Amino acid sequence: MVISVTRTITRFPAVSEGLRRYQADVCCRARHQQVSPSSFSFMEEKLNTRSLTKETQKKVWRLNRLLTARMHDRLRMSGESEINHPRRILNMMVADSIRDEALLLAALAHDAIEDGYMNADEIEACCGVEARRLVEGETKLSNKIEREPDVREAKNLTNWIVAAHAELRVPVLKAYDNLDNWRDKPIFLTISGKEGKPYEHALETLFTYALMMDAFGCWWLRVRLEDEALVYYDRDYSKNIKAYRAAVNYGYRRVEGVVEGIRQVLAANNIEATVTHQVRHYSEVFRKCQKRDVSMEALLKALPLYLHYISIVLEGKSESLVACHTARGVVDVSGQITPRTVDLNNLSEARQHGYRALHTRGVIPRLGEIMIGYTTASFDRVNRFGLIAQGIDFKFCQGWAEQDPVWLARLHDVVRRGGLTAEEIRQTIPKIVFSIPVFSPSGEETRVSADATVIDYAIMTDHDSIGRVFVNGEAVAYSQQLVHGDIVTVEAGEQPLYHPVWLLVVHDPAAAAKIRSCVRDRSLRELMSMGEEALNAVLSQLYLTWNDIKDSTQIARFFRSFLSNNQAQFLALIRQNVIHRSDIYGVRLIQLLAGLGELDIERFARKFRLIYEQDLLERVEHHRNKIGFAIEALVYNDAPGLQAQIEQGLATIGVSIFKNSNYVKPDGTARLAYVFRIHSNLQRVQIKRHFEQFLKDKGVIVRLLKIDGEELEKDEPCERCLERGVEISML
Repeated sequence: MVISVTRTITRFPAVSEGLRRYQADVCCRARHQQVSPSSFSFMEEKLNTRSLTKETQKKVWRLNRLLTARMHDRLRMSGESEINHPRRILNMMVADSIRDEALLLAALAHDAIEDGYMNADEIEACCGVEARRLVEGETKLSNKIEREPDVREAKNLTNWIVAAHAELRVPVLKAYDNLDNWRDKPIFLTISGKEGKPYEHALETLFTYALMMDAFGCWWLRVRLEDEALVYYDRDYSKNIKAYRAAVNYGYRRVEGVVEGIRQVLAANNIEATVTHQVRHYSEVFRKCQKRDVSMEALLKALPLYLHYISIVLEGKSESLVACHTARGVVDVSGQITPRTVDLNNLSEARQHGYRALHTRGVIPRLGEIMIGYTTASFDRVNRFGLIAQGIDFKFCQGWAEQDPVWLARLHDVVRRGGLTAEEIRQTIPKIVFSIPVFSPSGEETRVSADATVIDYAIMTDHDSIGRVFVNGEAVAYSQQLVHGDIVTVEAGEQPLYHPVWLLVVHDPAAAAKIRSCVRDRSLRELMSMGEEALNAVLSQLYLTWNDIKDSTQIARFFRSFLSNNQAQFLALIRQNVIHRSDIYGVRLIQLLAGLGELDIERFARKFRLIYEQDLLERVEHHRNKIGFAIEALVYNDAPGLQAQIEQGLATIGVSIFKNSNYVKPDGTARLAYVFRIHSNLQRVQIKRHFEQFLKDKGVIVRLLKIDGEELEKDEPCERCLERGVEISML
């Protein structure tokens, strides 16, 4: 099964918190999995070198014969032959299209020095200087050299980070080694006194190796490492994996049918593309749950198709940015899905690590909303492997020659100073990997997350309000993303910072937590007011406000469903004495949660739009609530293209024009008339507010007229519709 990409950077819970919650009964994993030594059976691992050059094949097989002879009677703890482990690592690299000769040879010999099968000089003579350097970077200290376990572990981590800074292939080799080592972890559950080892290794994987692969942008390695580690780290794994598997099965065949339909439509339009139905990894869903602070069961219930993803990779003659947009247009009109919104467009300008793709959302009837991704074959490789993609077609030492990640250099400087225990080094890694230093004009350093905005900086530096903001001497918008070394000046202003609306802008979890902590001290009236402002900020994109929708019978079922799905969150806030039962009734609770910063208002607005548009489609299909609605506008100083801009704005909210006419007088004034056939009072509000906002500063007089409950004749002139109307407002 092919797996999809999600680029959200989310931290796992603190290591200490994970230890506290897991240590209650680590043996339960053994009972659940029913592991015993007899559970393991092994076959000899065969090398797969057919895709390598002849010269590389000769070196690989010569090294393999040497190691096989020296390891012939050695077994791993699980009872498997020792040689299978390095062979599997090499095979995984080859399967991932890595052709770097030194890295492949180092994969085969990575334990040779540590376990005493070969010395460094032998490796250099057999594999070359580069391979020797990689193996030495991977080699741990012997028990004979340093007997104290804690000191030895700290030295091993320090040496490994120093080697990784000098040679970026070292962490890649270690990640593949760690991934294969997970095959042996269940055996620890059968050994008295070592039942907690898999959990300790899970912490090491999540907070060191997977973290570094994430920083390198190597999604494909990161998710596989996290999938293995979460089996032992996630205390609710048994329950969550059942919900995950059920969500995979939900609508699987229907999505497969849609994918096949899209494949045929693209082929009929001579567009070369690989269209696949992908399923997200367990670790991606776990990250999403951590970010939203919800259970996996609740998340998958609210977003039943979240696991499913349609990937369209343009290749061959169609491999271009233009072809991606063309393919999207073909898919949108194919009838396979109902197009909705564009979530992400980074085709022209790459995101971090070179990620490029176009993500849209569409609706599969009677199933729900699904994501569709468009990219090219060359971009897809970078999306999957990040920085590693530069070393796939040629030597990594050439591909990474100009690469020197700032976070790795800083981590190197910190550990080289010495004095840190192994635990302190592990706790330092996530702080450095996902943070950057920015400075005040006086030179004071503040560390913020790698994707932080100026609002994050203002909150982290204890500003109460914000006015103008300058980065490196230039005025910038509040959403400006900071980069390493920026000098930021924040002027006090009238905008209060501790308001839930800023959760739309901040990216640093510490800044978001600070906002939520501060707003909890406000009165109920203030919280309700702030909640309304936050909801209005996202609903304004639909030309609606919270007051427009909160009492609407059209979407009452949406509110009932939303309140039901978030019941656990409400009860948790009651237990924490954040809200009281007397505050909870109906839609007021949604407004209160928005004011507390506990509601993902972007997700709320997206879900509302989906339900609202589905209801409108049902009304259109059944010819219910058909209303005629007309607008007449007298425009002074008419500008070219004004009508086209008005119609484009109406199209964004799904409103089509039934009739229209215009007349421009010699004095430059224009009379515009529009008649709409609508099926909802909310549509009337959207149309009216669109004209209010769009024409507000254009010297326009707008007269709004309504034709109540009358069927509009097909050939009836627009002017006559207006004459029959009843004036309801004059702006």
